[in-house]
Amino acid sequence: MNEDIVQILAVDDESMNLLVLDYIFRKSGMEIVGVGSAAEAIQLLQQQEFGAVLSDVNMSPMNGFEMAHRMKGIEQAKSTPIIFLSGLRHDNEYIAKVYECGAVDSLIKPIDGEVLRSKVSVFADLYLQRKKFRRAIREQLEMKDRFLSQVSHELKTPLNSLYQFLQIVESGMAGELNDEQRDYLGIAIRNAASLREMIEDLMEVTRIDHGKLSVRTEALNLESCATSCIRSMRPAAESRRFTMNTDLPGDLPTVWADPKRVRQVLTNLLSNAMKFGGEGKALTLRARISPSEEQMVEISVADNGPGIAPHLVPQVFDRLCQVDQRLDIRRQGLGLGLFICRELVEMQGGQIWVESQLGTGSVFTFTLPVLGGHHDRNVADESSTALIV
Repeated sequence: MNEDIVQILAVDDESMNLLVLDYIFRKSGMEIVGVGSAAEAIQLLQQQEFGAVLSDVNMSPMNGFEMAHRMKGIEQAKSTPIIFLSGLRHDNEYIAKVYECGAVDSLIKPIDGEVLRSKVSVFADLYLQRKKFRRAIREQLEMKDRFLSQVSHELKTPLNSLYQFLQIVESGMAGELNDEQRDYLGIAIRNAASLREMIEDLMEVTRIDHGKLSVRTEALNLESCATSCIRSMRPAAESRRFTMNTDLPGDLPTVWADPKRVRQVLTNLLSNAMKFGGEGKALTLRARISPSEEQMVEISVADNGPGIAPHLVPQVFDRLCQVDQRLDIRRQGLGLGLFICRELVEMQGGQIWVESQLGTGSVFTFTLPVLGGHHDRNVADESSTALIV
């Protein structure tokens, strides 16, 4: 279909009225799609968009007013303008019902074709403008995604090389370093590592946007996975005089999850706890059977940092969210880490949330399905069709 032709949905249980409407709108740049009942109209509106709806009122079993109310529950149809074409008397009570159900106008039959075309053409023009605007936005977003993906890939290789050579110099393999040089080198290594994390976050978000972020679930010993994460992060914690505590019962059930993605989520939560907790503080990694659902295991990372303001708590998992802009630049990122964590946890059949109080710290908690539970079968079915990039 020509994209400049706007489809108008006509609803009338009299086929002759539909033929008349089709005749009125011929050669107008608008195309009438006629149906004989409100139920058929609702079904079509759930499948596609229309520039406007022209509807009779006195239909059975669902009349025009009821159809208009039903349209409010359809995402792509709730803003579609409705014009009633009715032989009913247009008294105050009738007009009140017209506007109450969300319609924009009502015309009395028999219809003046020129008047009707003029009214509908206004909504058709608005529909075309919205459609073109959405298309332009979509194209811009696709261009942005391609740009970010390309830049991320191009930056990753030289940055990895830079990071490796900095580590070689720090190790003393290229010659002895004095204390001042070692301090400067440490700053360079930390910033290179931070930049590498940002690039990886950008690549992950691009995969999410294109539906290519994947999980590969399997039977996972959660205690072993969590202990491994703690062990790998302990040197960074000790350098900042951070105390890392664990509460990992030995009888934790096996979970159905992706080992790589679970480590990614844990590493992000532990890193955040150290970034925002402050030097010399403590964090605790816990795991337990969910008290509200025995087929799920809860994993939490608690810190005793400054906490999160109540009005910001619902936003922390949103893309580009940074809950405290006053923090110094060393603690800043792109605000993508928790957004990625939420996507990864939900793809594995779990949920993630945060509880926080200003001045006392935050607790980030996520769940994973127990092996053999009803959750893991659903995740297995979904992950089998996931793409790897």
